[in-house]
Amino acid sequence: MGRFSSHSTGEIEAHDLSWVKYPDVDPAFYSQQVLWYKKYFDSPDFEIENLKITLENTVKLKGNGHYKTVKNLKLNFYFYNYETQNYEVVGAKVVMRHFEAGVVETFEVELDNVSTQLIEDNYFKKGEFIISEVSDYEIPELSTTYETLARSVKSKCLPVIVATPLLTSTSYVSVDGTLQNSTFSHILSHLYDKGVKIENDRLEKINEFENNLPNFTHLKEVAALDKVGKWFVLTRPMKENYLDHEFTTSDVIVLSYVTGQSLASQSIEKIYSYEGNLSTADSFSLTPLGPARENSHIEFQVAPIKKIGEELGSFQDAWVSAGGSCGQNCVRSEFDCRISINLFKPIEPGLSLSPELPEFKRMFLIVGEHEFSLYQLWKDKQIEIQNLHSSIHIKIPDIGKIKEIAPTDETELSLKIIAFKDTVFHGVKLNSFTGRNRADCLPLLTNFAGPRGFPISVESAEFAGWQGGVNWNAIKLGENKTYFQGMEIAVTSVINNYFN
Repeated sequence: MGRFSSHSTGEIEAHDLSWVKYPDVDPAFYSQQVLWYKKYFDSPDFEIENLKITLENTVKLKGNGHYKTVKNLKLNFYFYNYETQNYEVVGAKVVMRHFEAGVVETFEVELDNVSTQLIEDNYFKKGEFIISEVSDYEIPELSTTYETLARSVKSKCLPVIVATPLLTSTSYVSVDGTLQNSTFSHILSHLYDKGVKIENDRLEKINEFENNLPNFTHLKEVAALDKVGKWFVLTRPMKENYLDHEFTTSDVIVLSYVTGQSLASQSIEKIYSYEGNLSTADSFSLTPLGPARENSHIEFQVAPIKKIGEELGSFQDAWVSAGGSCGQNCVRSEFDCRISINLFKPIEPGLSLSPELPEFKRMFLIVGEHEFSLYQLWKDKQIEIQNLHSSIHIKIPDIGKIKEIAPTDETELSLKIIAFKDTVFHGVKLNSFTGRNRADCLPLLTNFAGPRGFPISVESAEFAGWQGGVNWNAIKLGENKTYFQGMEIAVTSVINNYFN
């Protein structure tokens, strides 16, 4: 909308005036649901027998001078089937109760046997959900129904939708097809006694909302302006200036007062990604998140699956004898033997993620050809992190603070995770052996290692000099060992690319 002039045209369908999309859910909650439940739709190991959705609805009958109560509210629910390219009915429900004017009513609606396409294709892959519609209700005071009354009103009136930061309302204004009673100015005079200003062929003001948005080159420049805005007029296509047009009942007028903040949040596209099992193995793994632009908002969530690899246990020990007499004709050996022990076992699989844990420090954001540590970005406050149980939700409000992107360019984002890898000695290592009888350390070493099945490390002190005296058929040779500690995770992301 920010790219358009103060008046623009487009096709407006009848359902655009009555259908209500369920609001976007919290991004962290959405990502969490994807990571928890998408696997049941993807895996052949699961069969979905029934899909049930419970919706909480809030409605209020606006006060009017014609009736104060309605009852038996009928709701229709739809979703867009991308395979057939048509809207399909999810279900219809009648809420059997009375609704008083000015009273907020909340109720639940349960939809059974819902198409899996709604969740699998629309919700998980595109972030889209159900569309609802109030299709009818009874009006006891007028002895009629909304559907009947609306049909009569729409045959004589023009719908005018007015959207401001405070309220979105739809009014119907009678038009007779004559220039005197059907112009844009005449229609607004029916809705507002005062406070309307049209100047230089532009709608400048309605009541407290007036055009006061400063000039800008890129929408990002007005992203922080949530108190000033501009009026936009949308109609169906017409040949003449909209101020000269004779509006009829087949027309629609949409008036939107949009703040700078809302203008900068006009989305071109949302790009969703999901990887159910990303593994470092013994090196690293890379998963694409999608293309980002200068004015993109990026969020992704990482859920732990398990640790993989081996765990190193390191210990120190010593055998020491000070020597000296132990009685008649008895002399103690004098030696000091110092050993280290490195043993390996499969790593405990339990994995949690948070900025303070070492696994997080092995995660990197790839922007084009540049690599950035997520831990360092978090320390520098260039990303925001929300801890969710053992998962983390990461938000990048301004990618330009990490890596500048030209207004006309886009760059690919990826998440990289790497395994910890090291090479160390394996088994029992004789660090040093000293004293008059230091040779006694060697049988002590073999008697310690052999029965326990511990290898003797080739990194032991003076190994070349005494290895020939060891029975290697009975004792394992401990070559240096390379081990790794990696992880398996699941990732989902949403990149919202806004107009520049």
